[in-house]
Amino acid sequence: MGNGDAFVASFDGASGAVKHRITNGTPNSDGVADLALASSGDLLLAGWANSGIVYGPKTFAGPGAANLLVVQLTPNLGYVDGAMWGSPGIDTAASINAQGSAVSVCGDIEYQVDFGGGAVGNKTLDKDAAVLGLDPLPNHAWSVAFGDAKEQYCASIAVDGEGNSIIGGLFAGTMTIGSQDLVATAGVNVMYVAKLSKLGTPLWAKAFPSETDNALAALAVDATGNIIATGWFDTAVDFGGGVVTPSSPQDGADGFVLKLTPSGSLLWVRQIGGGNIAPRDVACATDGRCVVAGLFSKSITAAPFEQKASTTYQGFLLALEP
Repeated sequence: MGNGDAFVASFDGASGAVKHRITNGTPNSDGVADLALASSGDLLLAGWANSGIVYGPKTFAGPGAANLLVVQLTPNLGYVDGAMWGSPGIDTAASINAQGSAVSVCGDIEYQVDFGGGAVGNKTLDKDAAVLGLDPLPNHAWSVAFGDAKEQYCASIAVDGEGNSIIGGLFAGTMTIGSQDLVATAGVNVMYVAKLSKLGTPLWAKAFPSETDNALAALAVDATGNIIATGWFDTAVDFGGGVVTPSSPQDGADGFVLKLTPSGSLLWVRQIGGGNIAPRDVACATDGRCVVAGLFSKSITAAPFEQKASTTYQGFLLALEP
């Protein structure tokens, strides 16, 4: 349809055969960044789209070159509901999660956006991290944005058993979350994690200082409310327990997995070495075990395991005990 279209597909769990698929787009770029399951079994998708994109009988309209989009679909990908928000700039949803009827979404906005509770964000052409709650979709429950004249991004959102939202991503400059001012090294995008109440009130926030850009890719919450974060780093970074350095900086980034208490204290950090390691997502089972998925291009080492790459890029799954 255009330069890039959004698509969703469902697969048979036993055979892997495609069961349902849809493609939606405009003459410009549109996409789906994340998916989540609602308690009803419906599928929730979050991403970005240009004005005029169509899902089922609904044609969405927005003011920007790209707009945040959230859509609810049935298990067979039929349209249920959805909402679009935007500014005159480029605004995108990066992650979505749900608990009961409540839906939490995070992304980034270039100018101020009104999600239904009044405009949030700065008026300057720099990204702010935006977080919103819907209950139920598409009804606005709360919305907040964090940032200054530099760029701030929310890459992932997770929800704990009490309905609190945990967000994480990158920021430059100064990012004020509640009463905490997170300050990045000059010229560097620094990783952060923060926790918001079920009404969007900041509870705590912490940054992971480094001297060059690194990346926090995904978050999850285990059954006891502990927070799991994963991503990659190619320069020394302090996760809260002392500085961690890449195993082979000349070979590219190492991956990391860290675990925080519900109050944000570091429990442990696990380094994934080998070169060009890029964890992309993490999920936790009810028994506390977590699985990290990602890519690597040279080798991957998470003692006592080691695997060489047989192709330019190869996928990996890493299971971790509680």
